[in-house]
Amino acid sequence: MNSRLCRTPGCRRPALNDRATCPSCRPRTFKSKARPPDTRVANSVVHNRRPVTGLNRADCRFISRKLTALGLPASEIARIVGRTPRTVYRWRAAERASTTVPTGSYL
Repeated sequence: MNSRLCRTPGCRRPALNDRATCPSCRPRTFKSKARPPDTRVANSVVHNRRPVTGLNRADCRFISRKLTALGLPASEIARIVGRTPRTVYRWRAAERASTTVPTGSYL
């Protein structure tokens, strides 16, 4: 039996086996790690168009979006952000799916 408590401040539930958080706090810990893209770094990468290491996922997607707007192919964007072309295609598809507005009347 695990006697450790959840490490989340204010939570007094027992932690999962071999983990530091309880089941209800675990999803919150993953969501809190996300941070907005660094626009200063992203604008520099877009301007120079040179490969950069150490970018997080949000930065890569932001840069990919900007370079797609400039008309660069997926293979070039993948080279710059350090991902595969398939990943860039998936990001583009997700962006299109989130921005498309259904047509027709629902009344």
